[in-house]
Amino acid sequence: MNKHKIISISLIATALMYLSSCNLVFDKDDTEGTSAVSVKPVVEVIGDRVISMKKGGTYNEQGIKVEDAHGNEYENNIVSGEVDPNKPDMYIVTYKAWNQYDWASYAYRGVLVYEGDPYQTDIAGNYKDIKTGIIKTKVYKSKITGYWVIDNAFQEGTEVAPKRQIKLQFAEIPGQAGHFKLVPIEHPVHGIIKDGTAKVLSIAGKPGLKIDYRMIAPGEVDNPDTDDQDKSSLWVIY
Repeated sequence: MNKHKIISISLIATALMYLSSCNLVFDKDDTEGTSAVSVKPVVEVIGDRVISMKKGGTYNEQGIKVEDAHGNEYENNIVSGEVDPNKPDMYIVTYKAWNQYDWASYAYRGVLVYEGDPYQTDIAGNYKDIKTGIIKTKVYKSKITGYWVIDNAFQEGTEVAPKRQIKLQFAEIPGQAGHFKLVPIEHPVHGIIKDGTAKVLSIAGKPGLKIDYRMIAPGEVDNPDTDDQDKSSLWVIY
């Protein structure tokens, strides 16, 4: 194979990888023999993605900004999830935006309303997999009051592939010590990670953390009844 063919194949492979990372989809136009390229909307949460506030405070929903690949704003979007600032709880606000081909993007905001100390349980530390004994991640306090961070949750990110790294944020549910709720995210590689919960367990006499969540891969339909969308991890503090 000559040098020019090698370069051409390399360029084609690079282009295909780029297109797949952009979540492109080709849709048939009404005119025969033509097609349109659809790019999922880009959703930006206005303000902080995670918020904490004391009971009785004021919550102002700031919404989202939605654009297409050319910077044009979309008006097709909805917001779901209510926040009651007078009732301590861990609330999740969901934002959905879609284009003319009904390809949707999601964004999420976590709102913790607390009374008293929001840190009912200290879960900071290095965690290892219960089966392999290998240190998998670490958990530490977020800069936002009441929140924790799971650093590199799936231990898939590397210096070569940093986009596979995932940091999940979660907060303890007020009045339910040892029980936490994760703030969902839409990750460009892994897809949507949602319906996440965590709870403290005692495993072989050591404090542990069990995390359950659902993962909807890019291009898949969100279906709570689909078994392969249910995932879970079990870690033991090291």
